[in-house]
Amino acid sequence: MGLSRRQNLTIGLGMLVLFTLTGAATYQLTRPKSIGQPVPVLNDMQVCEWLSDDVAFVQHTSEPPDVLIANLHTGTLSRLPTPPPVPRGKRRGDGYSEGYVRSERGISPDGKWLLYQESHVWGWEDSGGPLGTRWRLLSTSDGTSRFWPADGSFIPVLNKYQDEHIQARALRWLPDSSGWVEFKQLSSGECSLQRYDLAAQAPRALKAPSLKPGFALRQFLPNGQAVFAHQTEFELVPLFPGAPPGAHHKLALPPDRGNYSFLAYTPEALLVSSYYTIERKGLVRWIASRLRMEDGFCEIWRLPLRGGAPQKLATLPHDAHNFRLTHDQKRLLYWAWTPNGEGIGAYALALP
Repeated sequence: MGLSRRQNLTIGLGMLVLFTLTGAATYQLTRPKSIGQPVPVLNDMQVCEWLSDDVAFVQHTSEPPDVLIANLHTGTLSRLPTPPPVPRGKRRGDGYSEGYVRSERGISPDGKWLLYQESHVWGWEDSGGPLGTRWRLLSTSDGTSRFWPADGSFIPVLNKYQDEHIQARALRWLPDSSGWVEFKQLSSGECSLQRYDLAAQAPRALKAPSLKPGFALRQFLPNGQAVFAHQTEFELVPLFPGAPPGAHHKLALPPDRGNYSFLAYTPEALLVSSYYTIERKGLVRWIASRLRMEDGFCEIWRLPLRGGAPQKLATLPHDAHNFRLTHDQKRLLYWAWTPNGEGIGAYALALP
């Protein structure tokens, strides 16, 4: 005797549930496991500078320019002084407008000064540029300001259009907190290096590196060197007086993992990431698409500088960005995101 319509429907639903559970279980078995220790205190934060192994100056990713001190050991945040508002902009009768902008540029190694660059800018329709710049140093203890130049005037910008062609701009305080160095690289590859001393009234040009085509700044190192990279090649270039001599590395990367991105440099190895996707088939693919499950993953690789095979440290089961090496170089911080751009949180990956 044949089955009734209700029995057929029940069996069909049961089979669908069974297939769904089987597919979901298969998806979970093929999906890389979560790796990393959550660091809730750094959620929605960007690390600016480290003061010690567990204490860093941080900044809200969504609410600049507030700068705070984050203690990773206690999981607490403390707020630092903020500078006064910049002057209000104005429109001129000739169609141009003038205004003032400020960007946070770094914290002194002794923790006494927050450094900001303030610019007097102009604009007209879709064009514009800086008229002049100055530096504001804000005391972290009482919030008082000190200017460079000392009178607070704006240093005129000779080439108002040069900023449109800047590919990289970075700042590094001198180790003794006596001043800072600003590095600029134009899209043409031309570089400039300026030194600003707190006791001086004018910048001093330093010898800028001469780079091969395609090389771009990736990281400043505490020893006065900087890392420049292009595809699988890396250059260590001395920038500060007394820095170690330069070095060149060309590293063999694992094949078939897509494009690699530079993450961090240590004296022993380079850390890079690669983003790849898993091809799913059949029921697993159907379930993953219906449940919007992720099929893109980020791998972290350690590439020894003195020979040896590349070592895969982790496969992260989500998209990851904003990698930052901790002060003790024992942990790699990263911020995880869902495929639709929602933040998951900050994580720390212990390095071997």
